[in-house]
Amino acid sequence: MTTHRARRLRLADGRRRLRGHLHSAFWGFLTLSLVVTVEICVDIATSDLEDAIFAGLAALFVVTLAGVHSSRPIAWVTPLVAFGRRLYAWPARFAGCSGLNLRLDPTVRRGRFGWRPQVMATVTILVIALGLIEILVPASLRSGLGAISASLYLVVLVALWAGLIVAWFGYGILAGSLVADLRHARAENAGRLDAERPSGTWLTVAILVGSIVAALGGVSAVVPFAGLLGCVASALLILTVREAYATEIVFRSQDEAEEVGIPLPPFLLPQCLLAALIPMFLILVACGNEALGGDGGAIAMPVSTVLGRAAAWAACCGAGVMTFYFVGFVDRARRDRLERSVPKRIVAASLLSAPATAALAADGWQIFTAPEEAPRDAVPLDPKHVDASTPAAREALLRRRRVVLRRLVRRGLRRVLRRAARHEYREGAGFVIAPHLWFVPRLTRDEDESHPETRLGTFAQTLGPDWAAAISGAARQHLANVLGCLEIDLIFLEDGVGHAGLRRVLTVLYEVFDVHDGGRAVRDRDFAGLSGLCVLLHEYGPQTRFSSDVYPEPNFKDVSRARLLHVFKDRGGEEERDTVTSPRERVPMLV
Repeated sequence: MTTHRARRLRLADGRRRLRGHLHSAFWGFLTLSLVVTVEICVDIATSDLEDAIFAGLAALFVVTLAGVHSSRPIAWVTPLVAFGRRLYAWPARFAGCSGLNLRLDPTVRRGRFGWRPQVMATVTILVIALGLIEILVPASLRSGLGAISASLYLVVLVALWAGLIVAWFGYGILAGSLVADLRHARAENAGRLDAERPSGTWLTVAILVGSIVAALGGVSAVVPFAGLLGCVASALLILTVREAYATEIVFRSQDEAEEVGIPLPPFLLPQCLLAALIPMFLILVACGNEALGGDGGAIAMPVSTVLGRAAAWAACCGAGVMTFYFVGFVDRARRDRLERSVPKRIVAASLLSAPATAALAADGWQIFTAPEEAPRDAVPLDPKHVDASTPAAREALLRRRRVVLRRLVRRGLRRVLRRAARHEYREGAGFVIAPHLWFVPRLTRDEDESHPETRLGTFAQTLGPDWAAAISGAARQHLANVLGCLEIDLIFLEDGVGHAGLRRVLTVLYEVFDVHDGGRAVRDRDFAGLSGLCVLLHEYGPQTRFSSDVYPEPNFKDVSRARLLHVFKDRGGEEERDTVTSPRERVPMLV
């Protein structure tokens, strides 16, 4: 009985396997028939407009095959699906996490580049090689790859169309969003408090529709291709920012456990170049030598040519606006360098004697006689310091200058925070304040707003006017000097603390700086007398994230290492104080 049952099971298993083999063979035969049909029909077709019909039929067959495989697996399809999944996950190997290294940790290995320059070099070589081929041997994708294999040509053609559509749509949205952010930033700098954040929808629609109309009207892709070349040349300006090399990005890829510190310009350059090189490659493949001034392949590939022209104009707009952003980045670095050498200014109104004028000029002071012509950071001359030729009088002027600069910092922070208080926030715990860092243009939140009604921007979610518009350059440089001597990289201000609380904290920072002449880092206990506030210092790093059961935990996803000053509303809880001592500690204190 047992032998008979085992025989029946073997027979049933054999029939099941046979049905599986017949099922796989049937769909294999249909697939082979489709490939042969495509090879024959594509050779007969005269343009990619007819190829699109066969590509649609092939896509419909692939969707049907995938549906059949999901309900009843096909043996030869299973390894193809596994290969496709590995291919889809392959770009994730190059992804990684990065953050600002404001502490310049010596344990981080220094490097020149990350993975992006390797990808950039590959794309650059492909663009140059394809451009040379189109110049020397003008040919379209259809006449080149179609002569080798029609099936391979259809696969590449579908991938090309998908890439062109994504580039056309993506760069159109990017251009509209970036221009909307620029318009809003300009309104904020102008002090228009009632200005709502403009929408880039209409500009996006105009770019998308205009590019399609231009492509259908036969407008050549030469001009936008030249514009993309200009974007590539403009992106190289980032390498000229000498000050940016002192700022380091810590990068760690998915397949590397070790972190690498990369200077900011080499880290940003590949991203700028790839934004222009990738659409250039797609345009060259789609339009052929038309992008270089030739007659192109519009007759043999009308669909690809139209998509290539539309993507070219949209990519030119998007990459152009992005280049404008990075040129502004270079300009901020240049202005920061100039602000470091700004002379000390004084308004004298013709009260100074010749010896005093000579002494002040020798000491680096710039004298203004008309108050209306003097900048905001100019020190008004006290009548009792008219004789500024003595060292004591000049020392009093320096103290007065500190007061003027700190007053400008206080006013600028009050303006920015009052503007930020008008907005509604659903995510994050507070604001990140860094007017002393030139690469941080405006006030930011510790976590980006993802809800459409509270979203702060598209490219960079920032708040209020530029720091450069709210606080003068000399005042920001003074604040940078104070925070640098006190070893503070960033200030986190919890929601609800407001400008009044921040002003009290800054008063303590200025006192510590003045008493110790910038020779000691600030400590937690320096803020012990601030009622209603809890000020905590924290050495932020990969293994030392801020954690508390009493106070909110800020999210600093773009920071790798920094010394943070947290300003919270006092909740009456006891937090562990930071016991990290400064190497510059040299002032004895009684315990």
